[in-house]
Amino acid sequence: MEIYNRFSDNDGFCNSYITCASTGKAAVAINGTTVHTALKISLSKLIPLSIETAQQYRCLFKYVKVLIIDEISMIGAELLNQIDARLKQITGNFDENFGGLDIIFIGDLRQLPPVRATPIYKQSKQRMVGPLLWRGLKFYELTQIMRQDNEMFASILTKIGSGIILNDDELAVIESRFFTKEEALRQCPSGVRLFHDNASVNAYNILALQTENKIDSTAIDIISGCTNHEQEANMRQKLHKMSVIDTGGLPYEIIFVIGKPYIITTNIDVVDGLANGAVGKLVHIEQNDQNKITRIWLVFPNKNTGMVARRKAAAFVAEHNIDRRAVPIVRRTSSISLNNKKTIVGKRNHFPLISGCAMTIHKSQGGTYDEVVYEYSNSHSIPLLYVALTRVTSLEGLFICNSQDNLRFYHGRRVDPSVSSLQQEFIRLSLNKLTTLQGLITDFMNSRNKLTIYTLNCQSLKKHTTDLQDSICQRSNFLLLTETWLPADESVDLPNFHCIAKFKRQNVRAAGVAIYKNNNTSHITTLNMDLVVQNATEVHVSQTSIGDMCASHVKLEDGIELMMIVVYISPNKSINDIISFLHDRLFPYSHRGSIIFKTNKDKLPLILAGDFNVNFAKDESTPLITFLQEEFQLQINNNPRYPTTRYGTTIDAVFMRYLDNVMSNTFVTYFSYHRPIVTVIPSSEATSNVNITEVTD
Repeated sequence: MEIYNRFSDNDGFCNSYITCASTGKAAVAINGTTVHTALKISLSKLIPLSIETAQQYRCLFKYVKVLIIDEISMIGAELLNQIDARLKQITGNFDENFGGLDIIFIGDLRQLPPVRATPIYKQSKQRMVGPLLWRGLKFYELTQIMRQDNEMFASILTKIGSGIILNDDELAVIESRFFTKEEALRQCPSGVRLFHDNASVNAYNILALQTENKIDSTAIDIISGCTNHEQEANMRQKLHKMSVIDTGGLPYEIIFVIGKPYIITTNIDVVDGLANGAVGKLVHIEQNDQNKITRIWLVFPNKNTGMVARRKAAAFVAEHNIDRRAVPIVRRTSSISLNNKKTIVGKRNHFPLISGCAMTIHKSQGGTYDEVVYEYSNSHSIPLLYVALTRVTSLEGLFICNSQDNLRFYHGRRVDPSVSSLQQEFIRLSLNKLTTLQGLITDFMNSRNKLTIYTLNCQSLKKHTTDLQDSICQRSNFLLLTETWLPADESVDLPNFHCIAKFKRQNVRAAGVAIYKNNNTSHITTLNMDLVVQNATEVHVSQTSIGDMCASHVKLEDGIELMMIVVYISPNKSINDIISFLHDRLFPYSHRGSIIFKTNKDKLPLILAGDFNVNFAKDESTPLITFLQEEFQLQINNNPRYPTTRYGTTIDAVFMRYLDNVMSNTFVTYFSYHRPIVTVIPSSEATSNVNITEVTD
């Protein structure tokens, strides 16, 4: 997301991305909003935006480059088509999918699709012809499991969700978590109960809430549009039997018990975290003089949930000695159509809450719990089973039981044809993978036995220590860093690296250079410039306003030696001053210098890399390029046409001499305005074994 911001034209004015999710609960988890809210999509059907609203959305989307949507398993094929249509209307681009915007869908296709909807990867029932939007997407697999730390348990769950047959050991692991109902109640009294159907959920919740301290709350229902009392009675009875899904999230009856968990059933305020599916513990019931319940106060596990609502009620909380963490939930009203013509309407007023002692497996999707008691059945579909088992964070927190106290796990023993379409989809996706820049760079690095050098203006090494841990950086043998901002008397430890050379002028904040060596680089010696040059370099550099420089000498086993020199030139320096600076510091490595000093250093392979603050993509750099080539036989290795900054300039460069088949490619970072340059020296040059010698002052 930060990379999108870095390389967009908004200058920090706003984000160039929108994060949203299929459900309110999932949206809260990523600090986003729902797809329906973000794109103004109604739950029933897509209504075209008015001209005024469309123009407002175009203004809001002016700098948006990418839409990120989480929990895609809960997005049906119909909603996917609506997202496409809405983005086309907003952008005015009807020729490209999703209006030409980048779109990233994140989620697990093994999970349950939305109720009464077609899975996102299948053809929409409302569109029987035309190309599948889904099939135009590229696939990138995220392999790290975040919910479960136990790799074996996580692997078993993935196999179950994919419909893969389990071996005997894996079946034994799952069956070790089977308990009788009595054992589950005794060992896990407070764990959330997961059932397949609403009837079982309601039955368990009623049983769990049967205490002396319970308070019953019944919805206030007003029926309008009926022609007689008999019809009204029938409609009222129909309304009482309707599910919470069909009544706007408002149940007919709620039993309140202090200390018990309750689930929000509608999106009250997604931005404030009060979203459908959020679970909180009841700590206070507020009633008026007529004993009517006016507000319910819940404490949520996440302290950020309901922060705004909590702040507004702070005075009341202090006055009535209510838990300061408590969030008030007020009554809501919903209009429910009771006949096909929508002439009979029921208005229900109640709290958007249901008991959370137990919930349906569908309702649990997107949630994470430390303890789960799952009522298992061999008739459960694989997606249903997968969602139930993956809600828990550990194997030890999982308790499986069933109505017959049967301790056998029936799934995972034979091929299940019900998941064949999902398996086929995963095969198709595996053949349609997204090619990433990181993947290309990794392949580039792996293409041969090599020495890899990573050059970057890091804009404060101390600030970005943790950022220099991406896989590309960690796989590099050497880091040539500029703008380290690191004083001579300070050092910074980078994981898996150690510093072998560094320098920074005094009284210049945005400056400094350093060379770090990977600790896993076997048999490669790295030492500073020889004593005379090192001393001369430090004395002269400390007295100039032009730039910084430090170097290391690499000697390989087959006798090949090379110098690595990293340089930083301060901004707004003239080409002549830069040439003079480089000439003075590198003179011993020129032909004339070797004659004067009676050495062969002009024959030594050399790499000069760093931030020159000269745009090599423009003609103004020609004198510098010519000087380096004529005086030191150095040629630029990275392509000047590929920018190394977010502003489209190429001020970072890698020059080298006497090294064949060396390639440099630009990469990306999210924390610096500069792009790294990854340089690979092939095996013919980079022999892996060397003798280690070191020169010190």
